[in-house]
Amino acid sequence: MEEPESPLHNELPPPVPVEPADEIPVETPPANEVVIEVVELKVETILHVCGGAIEPADTYCPHCGLEVQPLAQRSNLFVSRHMFILLGYYIFCFVLHLVLEHGKVVETQADFAWVEIIDAAVTLLFAAMGILAMLPLYSFKNVKIDRLALYSALAVIGSTGVSYITTIMNVSLFNEDSSYYEFFQGTDYPLFYMLISIAVFPAVFEEMAFRGFLYNSIKTLADDKSAIWVTSLLFAIIHFAFISLFWLIPFALIAANLRKKYNTLWYGMVIHFMFNLTACMIDYFDLF
Repeated sequence: MEEPESPLHNELPPPVPVEPADEIPVETPPANEVVIEVVELKVETILHVCGGAIEPADTYCPHCGLEVQPLAQRSNLFVSRHMFILLGYYIFCFVLHLVLEHGKVVETQADFAWVEIIDAAVTLLFAAMGILAMLPLYSFKNVKIDRLALYSALAVIGSTGVSYITTIMNVSLFNEDSSYYEFFQGTDYPLFYMLISIAVFPAVFEEMAFRGFLYNSIKTLADDKSAIWVTSLLFAIIHFAFISLFWLIPFALIAANLRKKYNTLWYGMVIHFMFNLTACMIDYFDLF
């Protein structure tokens, strides 16, 4: 005898078809390609008061052997040191050049020589405070003869043009024409002393100061662009020659950019020397 079908069985709904979920595409590299994720870590260089690089955990400087200040005190000490170098040296230069240009202290060639000796000595003293940062700037590693020849030629051309323009401006505006050579004619060897004072000393010591330790001091407090512009403006102002700003600022910017690009002072020293040497020769032969 057959059992009757259950009414519940007859009332069940038909199964509902389930659509498969959308597949999320997953990008997979080719089998022969290796993906390497590089994590770049920025390590900040810490400098000791001697100018040498130190590690955060150092107790003594590996370069000079002096005790290292605690890490919390290093930042203020570091900033204070470089601000002292920047302001201290520039105040000295400002006063010295102010006396040289407008004071009555320098009346003879001997007075002028003593002023330059004092200037050179103080420049060396400030440079010695950051000697480890200064030494790489005197390396010949990035110095090329062809570049030196090119920059020297451009310095000669530039100096000739500047000498011509400044002569016209001085005569037109002030009815006078200054002469380096006339100042040194009271000496036994006027040409020699003129070249040493006007060409050699500025090329060596002004580059050491403005493109050397002053640039380094500003660079520790700001970026390279700021160091280039600040040192260039300071260089132009310190000459106390408003009429010469039109060439002093571009000249300083070129020297500062060369220092940044090649990390050496030799190019700046050479173009500075050739520029001033050309001006001396034009003055000596009275070309303009």
